[in-house]
Amino acid sequence: MISCHEIRKRDPNAAELLLLLAHFDNRDIWYELIKSGCESSNVPSWLEKTVSSRLTFKICVKTLIGFSLLEAKKQGGSYMMHPVVQDWCIHLARTDENVKFTQLDGLALISVGYTVPNSGDRCYSELQQQLIPLANYVRRDVEAEDMCQRALAGKENALGPDHTSTLDTVNHLGVLSKDQRKLKKAEEMYQRALVGTEKALGPDHTSALYTGRFKETEEMYQPALVGMEKAWGKTREAEKMYQRALEGYEKALGPCHTSILKTVHNIALVCRDQGELEEEKEMCRRALAAYDKGRGTGRRRPGGL
Repeated sequence: MISCHEIRKRDPNAAELLLLLAHFDNRDIWYELIKSGCESSNVPSWLEKTVSSRLTFKICVKTLIGFSLLEAKKQGGSYMMHPVVQDWCIHLARTDENVKFTQLDGLALISVGYTVPNSGDRCYSELQQQLIPLANYVRRDVEAEDMCQRALAGKENALGPDHTSTLDTVNHLGVLSKDQRKLKKAEEMYQRALVGTEKALGPDHTSALYTGRFKETEEMYQPALVGMEKAWGKTREAEKMYQRALEGYEKALGPCHTSILKTVHNIALVCRDQGELEEEKEMCRRALAAYDKGRGTGRRRPGGL
């Protein structure tokens, strides 16, 4: 993150380019490929500037290479990104509310599509082979969502919309939507899964509690609140969410189950974030007492407690 902040200061276009490059197969990236993204109907100004010439593109790339976030391949004009750097960039693009993740995904897809050569072009076979891993990478999310939608339709047909297996697929579709930053759709999927699971298994069943926590956690990630006062409100929501989960887990599993200890510990962390240190101590004491009772005082306590 320190490197990323420094790059943003020196060259904001290079910082944007880094996040876009992470949406391609990391083993082979080149200028003409990225320039093809300008065929999009909604090209961001930073991309237009970055690929306005090969020299401008090289200057941006040089900044990224200087911070070891990109590496020049032996054959001139082609670059690669370490998988760890790529994973970090994707995570950053998904969690930063100022980044348009879906737009980056779309630009990558368009770039690959418009780079596909005609069968009569020179070096057709070579370029086609070069594009295959890129095409496989950029279409992965689209295929995953499509497969999930088809599975959901099949289960709804065969088992009905409220069957637990159907609801599992609904929840999984919510996860995919969240990863693609389709937050409204993700929330709808989580809400449907939560209501259906509570109806089928009861509000205190562990599956219902998990789905509820997942859905409410997703709401917390949405950039809906700004400033300290609103952030405080989010923390209060988190505490309510954990308290609800705790009550349900205790009823379903008993007071000494590991899931309960984790939830108690999470409540303690929330109390600490709110400055409620006495409440935090009480939660920690409660978790330790339950652990000692359930496991025996002579055994090691988990590191998180």
